[in-house]
Amino acid sequence: MKHALLMSTALAAATGLLALPAAAQTVRAQDFVDAIGVNVHVAYTDGAYGKLDKVTQSLDYLGIKLLRDSAPNTQNLPRYNTLANAGYRFNFIVNGGDTGILAQRFAGITTSYPGSVVAVEGPNEVNNFKFTYAGQTGTTAALAYQTQLFNSVKATPALSATNVYNYTDYPYHAGTADSMNIHTYPKYGAQPYASLVFDLNSVTTALPGHPRVITEIGYPQMPDPKQWKGPADWNPVDENTQAILTLNALLDAYTLGAQKIYLYQLLEAYADTQNKDYDTRLGLFDVNYRPKMAATAVRNFLNLLRDSNAAARSFTPRATPASVINLPVTARSLVLQRADGSDVVVVWNEAQLWDRASRAAVSPAATKVTLASTNLRDAAVYDPVKSATPLTSYKAAASVELSLAADPLVIVLAPR
Repeated sequence: MKHALLMSTALAAATGLLALPAAAQTVRAQDFVDAIGVNVHVAYTDGAYGKLDKVTQSLDYLGIKLLRDSAPNTQNLPRYNTLANAGYRFNFIVNGGDTGILAQRFAGITTSYPGSVVAVEGPNEVNNFKFTYAGQTGTTAALAYQTQLFNSVKATPALSATNVYNYTDYPYHAGTADSMNIHTYPKYGAQPYASLVFDLNSVTTALPGHPRVITEIGYPQMPDPKQWKGPADWNPVDENTQAILTLNALLDAYTLGAQKIYLYQLLEAYADTQNKDYDTRLGLFDVNYRPKMAATAVRNFLNLLRDSNAAARSFTPRATPASVINLPVTARSLVLQRADGSDVVVVWNEAQLWDRASRAAVSPAATKVTLASTNLRDAAVYDPVKSATPLTSYKAAASVELSLAADPLVIVLAPR
């Protein structure tokens, strides 16, 4: 995970290469679901990740099948095979070693469990963790190793179509890769948009024309943020704020063009008894496997989008005869369509949620927003942060009135 890759939110806000329009965009709902992954540490056997059955129970609760983890070795390979056999798919991080041997290991996994290796990623955060290769160190070593890794993967028949993600570093450098790769951790409980714009612009500048993926993004949380004794910029937020910011991060990242987005991380791997381990505090589940509000919000949100139709990944999205009116300048919207003709409209607000000085939540004022449609449709309004059941329902409605404050709202419109 990342320690100091990010710049200030103020600096991020000054960039303008990417713009997220306030008007609703339309994409397939299942494409969004398929883009979401989560970081795990299957090789950790001395903490919460040690109980593989609990790991799979937590993943099943989230409803996420796409995982990011370090490349397996011969000792822990059976644990990864168990997950692959259960239908989980991997992006494997390679932090050194013989790339030919590793490629053959990955090929063995995907041959035994077809489709289980979707990506191979170069070394992790070489600006934070010492990396050496062929007598070189740091960025120079990582660039050389990335080329060797890419060549080994592409020369392996079972992996030739596997996506190779660039290694992570800061500043960003263009290695030999199919996709550029960023880690984004907005600090001090800030909304995610400005930081995402800065990082995505940076990798676009480093290697134009390549797809972009986000292999780490998240917000630390603890029950009483005022008890935090770690780095000030990593001060955790409370559960409710983590849940809202996590959904906003997924929405911003996808709408800004990230093809895959991996939340960091699934579990609190160890108990943070000294209140200073931000890596652990980033977990969506606590050390006792209790889902935090963020885990439940992600589960509720993805369940609203999930599309079981045979054409879910292939149909062409249609023009949606609906528009969102009176959005505040801090708010955005997205239309996700299912193959059966239903639409899922998401509206989210990026007003300030967290006060850095008091280390406490801020409640933005609610704004009246209208979803207007040119035809009559049944509708249900959800707040995935709060519940899996609708807040309210409408029959044959031409418009839906919303009260938009902190929580993202999801409006499901019946097929027309």
